[in-house]
Order: sequence, then structure tokens, then C-alpha cells
Amino acid sequence: MTVFGRSGRTWCLISTFLVAANGASASGLRVGWVDINRIDQVVSETNEAMNTESPEWLERVKKVKVEHEVMTGHQQEFDIHQTQWTASDRQEKQKQLDQELTNYQRDLRELREDEALKIRQDQVNLHQQVKEIIKTIAIKEHFDVIVTDVWYVNPKYDLTSQVLHQLASQAKR
Repeated sequence: MTVFGRSGRTWCLISTFLVAANGASASGLRVGWVDINRIDQVVSETNEAMNTESPEWLERVKKVKVEHEVMTGHQQEFDIHQTQWTASDRQEKQKQLDQELTNYQRDLRELREDEALKIRQDQVNLHQQVKEIIKTIAIKEHFDVIVTDVWYVNPKYDLTSQVLHQLASQAKR
């Protein structure tokens, strides 16, 4: 029996399994542990180091930066010259600045939302990949239970390095 997850149900299943196994032959029970947080951290650091952003994404980031620079330049120009303009010119320039600010804020918000969505999607994909690797290790090495969320585990049960190694192997393909 292999158990995946991070909920109270996981502990309930593990407890039930251990009690049942204890009555049979608990000494033969094979338990493993994978530190999902460590995997997330290592993969995140690797992705940052590799700078795997697409050209389209980098272009969007550049566009927002340019928008900010242009808007800042217009604001500085407005601050310098506003006393030289008529009231109607000042109002018109202020409307233009307000519109630029609105556009910039919208583009920045969309960029951040898309970035958060991409991060969530990448994490879901990673966890699916990790789940498959854990399942493969469990079957291949005859583990009865592999858990991913515990307070303490003896390091001899830690399979995280194995999972990271297989993730790296799959990434090279």
C-alpha cells in the first residue's frame, strides 16, 4: 500500500495500516519518506539558475519596464513644466498621466497574475512528476508506505535524494 498526500486522511490511513501491519508482521514493513518542500526548493533554485523564461515572457517584462520608465519620465516632465502650462493644458497632461498609470498598473497586475499562474502550474506538474517517481521507487524497491509530510523521520528512510536524482535524469532527456 502506498500513500501520498498532506492531509489528516494520510495520517489516518498510515495509522490504520501500521496497526494492521503490527498484528501481522510489522518488522517487514518498509516505510520511506520524501521531503516535498526540499524538492520544491531545489527545483526552484535550479530553474532560477537556468533562467528558463520564454522569449515571449521576457518581452512582456521588458514592455512593462519600458512603460514604467516612460511614465516616470512624463511625470518628471509634468512636475518641471506644470507651472508654465495653462490650466487646461495641465488638466490634459494630468489625464494623460493618469491613463498611463492605469495602463501600467493593469499590465503589471496581469504580468504578476500570469506569473503566479505559471508558478502554480509548474508546481502541479512537478508534483505529478514526483508522484510518479515515488510510485516507481515504491514498486521497484518494495516499499509499503511512502509519506511526504511528517514532523520527523529518521534520515535512513529519506528517499528525497533518489527522487531529485530521477527528476534531474528526466530533465536531461
